[in-house]
Amino acid sequence: LLDLRYLLDLLDLRDLRYLRDLLDLRDLRDLRYLLDLLDLRDLLDYNKILNELYASLKQTSAYIPTILLCIYSIITNNGTILAQHREELMHNLQEFARSTQHNSTLEQRLLIKSIYKILNPTIASVQAPMIEVNEKAKRIFAFQQQETLKKDDVEALLEAYTDTRQTTKEIWQQLTGEGMTQSWNSPPDRVGQLAWRQLSQQWNMDDGARDVVIQKLDDDNAVICTAAALMLQQSKQFTEDERKVAAQKIMRILRDEDLSRRPLDPPDNSKVWRLDDVLFETLGVLGE
Repeated sequence: LLDLRYLLDLLDLRDLRYLRDLLDLRDLRDLRYLLDLLDLRDLLDYNKILNELYASLKQTSAYIPTILLCIYSIITNNGTILAQHREELMHNLQEFARSTQHNSTLEQRLLIKSIYKILNPTIASVQAPMIEVNEKAKRIFAFQQQETLKKDDVEALLEAYTDTRQTTKEIWQQLTGEGMTQSWNSPPDRVGQLAWRQLSQQWNMDDGARDVVIQKLDDDNAVICTAAALMLQQSKQFTEDERKVAAQKIMRILRDEDLSRRPLDPPDNSKVWRLDDVLFETLGVLGE
């Protein structure tokens, strides 16, 4: 990755000096007939990229955090590549962690922990039958019409935030009323994305459900911790004692850099999130 260090490496492309030379293509709508190319990521050879990243990871380099972030991004957004490279990546990551255990930075430790969680085969559910995925999506969506969420409902909702499986196009359109035009980043048809949209709801929760929300603030997964905090912000039903317990948990997380600065990759790609920002906002709401 170090071969292209500076923009000066592109100076031989002087024949294309100005972007205005491309004015003949004035509107992206001119590309509307290129529907076969829905995602620019299809042009990338991820196997080759990961091999280069493996080689770079074995070298002492100031670019290690960038390399780890690249690996994290690839395996988070590509389940096929994750399945193909799971064992190899786990081996390389363990080897790297052992060699840098005495001089690793906070950023490196957080990224390695996040990659480990993705590599854990007990979490992966990419082979689940499509009918199961669709039924789960329907259940998550139905929570909007439910008068009161119970313990099992909240557990299902919080677990769904990390579910990257895709529904069928028909089910997504049926539930959301939206078509299936893909964005540049990712197709908006994952169970986790559907669940994430429910966070704007002002939920009514029974005692057991509220206990689950508070407990999930301690979850190892930053997305679930964030979702629990946002649900705390939306519900006015929490008692004074429950608010105190939640605030204490949040303050304990904020005092620990390894916990408060965990990488956060929520299903909603339209926003940039930081876990500590969400937790500070939640503290403010709990104190009102």
